Amino acid sequence: MKVSTWVYDKGEWYYVSSSGSMIANDWVKDNGK
Repeated sequence: MKVSTWVYDKGEWYYVSSSGSMIANDWVKDNGK
């Protein structure tokens, strides 16, 4: 199981929750990614 952490991938930061799901940050959300 992954721990909650921020990871840098493809030039963007993503938040990995304890469940392992990737949650994009506000910048990525604003850009519709």
